[in-house]
Amino acid sequence: MSDLKNFQKIKIGDAKSFSKKLGLNNYISNPYWLAFNGFYENKDGEILIYDRDVLYKNDFPYIGLPKNKKLWERAIIINAKEEDILNIKKEGVSVRESFCFGTEYFYKTSQFAELEDPKFRKIVNRFKRKYKFKIKQNYSNKKIMDFLVRWEGQQKTKNVIFENGKEFENFCIKNYKEIGGERLFIEIDGELVGYCLFIKNSNDYWVGIHKKVDYRFEGLSRFLLHQECLMFKNIPYFTLGSEAQDMGIKNHKLSLRPFAEDKLYYVITDGK
Repeated sequence: MSDLKNFQKIKIGDAKSFSKKLGLNNYISNPYWLAFNGFYENKDGEILIYDRDVLYKNDFPYIGLPKNKKLWERAIIINAKEEDILNIKKEGVSVRESFCFGTEYFYKTSQFAELEDPKFRKIVNRFKRKYKFKIKQNYSNKKIMDFLVRWEGQQKTKNVIFENGKEFENFCIKNYKEIGGERLFIEIDGELVGYCLFIKNSNDYWVGIHKKVDYRFEGLSRFLLHQECLMFKNIPYFTLGSEAQDMGIKNHKLSLRPFAEDKLYYVITDGK
């Protein structure tokens, strides 16, 4: 285990470079999350990047396996894949505990940019016919926050992860100008009814950070996804993260027909 006093918080201005250092095409590696919840240390010549546990604030699991295999011993790893666990065991390192806490879903951008799926295309086109809307790329922070208060009132599942998500969303709004990415806002009758934040993570993947919609407007979520994919049509794949232990989110993400899924594990190891 590392000494906590050696940890340093990832600064907002450095988050993109740490994201590149990780070289992972998953949600947790996006610069917004790293700036919000990421820490690092230089140990034996290797930059190690950690995620602060949402529930147990004194635990800092690795994001990804360190290159130095000696560091796999007596470690905590978040978002480990099944192949990571197999590799740990192949090195003779004892896995004290591992449990799956969610699934991350991956999609093809062209599927939604080009409206390849007939059902998805029908929903998007029906939204365009039914509502008179405006698409904007800038909005005042106050109006975004007011919209989020209304959105929260429509939510049924409000657990610890939900509350942490609210804090993260506020962080993203506050620091958008420094971190960057793209945002889209949808107005209907002069009222903000949906918005999304998304960012390029590599040449092959982009990440959907947030998407919030007013559920009164049928098809709005899929229409926003279509617009995101049009903007990033030259980046072939994307992720929207895991289901955050919410069955409604899981069903929604599965309905979008991901081309790949990664089960996410929390792993605690002992020595050899």
